[in-house]
Amino acid sequence: MGGSKSFGVNQLVGRVVSGSGRGAQYLREEGYKKRFQEKLGFTPYPGTLNIKLTKKAVENLRKTAEEVGLRINGFFDGGKMFGGVLCLPARVGDVSCAIIFPEKSTHLDVVELAAPINLRQHHRLGDGDKVEIKLGVRR
Repeated sequence: MGGSKSFGVNQLVGRVVSGSGRGAQYLREEGYKKRFQEKLGFTPYPGTLNIKLTKKAVENLRKTAEEVGLRINGFFDGGKMFGGVLCLPARVGDVSCAIIFPEKSTHLDVVELAAPINLRQHHRLGDGDKVEIKLGVRR
């Protein structure tokens, strides 16, 4: 592919943690569903899988997302502003997904994974379970 940039596959290991449910709220929004489909090739399941990593790992992932990740621009809907999201394509087991960094996120040591299915149910994961994330960043 001419002009494409790829830097291999990196692996991260973290632990599943419960989230606040806000990811589900946002991923139900038609504007996000449409944009995820366009940019990532899937409509996200309305919820994210939260993975606890080190603060340093999250900082490095965010920097990578800023440099080579996919950007979903913010938008207005019904008079409300929905913030942008940086995405890094990834894989958990047999499922393609994306690590997402919402503009308004306050997570310092947790990343959110958006996928076309419920990753927690599909992989039978509970809080504290170890998860391997494979990154394949292309642009």
